[in-house]
Amino acid sequence: MRHTINGAAGVYVFHDISGRPIDVGQAKNISDRLDDHKEKFWFKPPIVQTAAYIEIVERSLRLQVETGLIQFLKNNAVINKTKTARD
Repeated sequence: MRHTINGAAGVYVFHDISGRPIDVGQAKNISDRLDDHKEKFWFKPPIVQTAAYIEIVERSLRLQVETGLIQFLKNNAVINKTKTARD
């Protein structure tokens, strides 16, 4: 997956081939976080096909948005293990 985020802070969502969100995260530098994920087996196709992000500079707001998205997506955010309530 190529990215051109260039150091933006924010919340990101990884999607699988069908467009389902499978992982939500936040970072002060999303580009660096994506580089860290490159070494993980699940980050590669066919598990992760696309990603989206929203730029949020303020750390506390990033954490709130990340938590809210994870809780909203529930089990659809397959890879997230924290901040989610598994039924």
